[in-house]
Amino acid sequence: MVWRHKKKCIDLYDRPGARVRKEVRQAREVINWCDLENRSTLLDVACGTGDPARGIAAQAPTVQVVGVDLSATRIKQGKKWASEDGLVNIEFVICDADRFPFKDEAFEVATCIGAFHHFPNPPKTICEIARVLGLGGRLVLSTVLVPEDKEGYDFINMLSRLGVWLGGCLGYPSKSELSEILEACGFEAKLIQRDADNWKGKNRQLALVGERVAKAARSARPELKSRFKVKVEGEKVFFNYPGPQVIAVADKATSISADPQQLPQPRYLKTIETAMIEDPQCGFMPQ
Repeated sequence: MVWRHKKKCIDLYDRPGARVRKEVRQAREVINWCDLENRSTLLDVACGTGDPARGIAAQAPTVQVVGVDLSATRIKQGKKWASEDGLVNIEFVICDADRFPFKDEAFEVATCIGAFHHFPNPPKTICEIARVLGLGGRLVLSTVLVPEDKEGYDFINMLSRLGVWLGGCLGYPSKSELSEILEACGFEAKLIQRDADNWKGKNRQLALVGERVAKAARSARPELKSRFKVKVEGEKVFFNYPGPQVIAVADKATSISADPQQLPQPRYLKTIETAMIEDPQCGFMPQ
């Protein structure tokens, strides 16, 4: 499953006509959490075309920024835009987030913005980030959080897998799961919740799109529809889950020698395996 999912991500992001954007929307906010005043090296994991990596490089010219991603197309575009903007303190590398071509403790800061749901083995990825950070190094990570209770957790992750089509959404963690993974990988973290700006639809509701997610939302139990204020309009699903996005500000406190395969995994990975048996396309194919 792991390589199949990664290959699907590459194919979807590399396909002709895939949506790209030059603007950098998140750099200033990310910089605020990075504490870059006394740090000179930053790794942006799953950087795509370089949002926020290019913005960080532009606003922090004394910091050497490295962006890594599996998509050769996105990396090529990021390099082009960085060159057009005259950025000399950024480079891009095509590589797997589970196996960086960098030495131990090569960086002082790492960022990972909006990519956690792509990782088929989150503890392995987070441990690999920890490996290339020096002690005291900081990871700034953003992701969506889902409810702690089983019914809410499964419902939001099901809608997300069916509706977040680009690259395939494996799922999102609960607050306790994210905290457990970060701690197991040697980090001391604080989690700061904020609005999910990228998903705002009308009336500040979250919007997912597609025939399958709309069908799933319509067939949900009335109690779930009421709890999350689910509304279906054609193939659009709006629902209300206030403040679901989190910024994790995590400082590397210890080195870890444990096998990442033995570390706690988010429960959604078990549900995606079950869903794939029932429907091999679940969570992987675009609407």
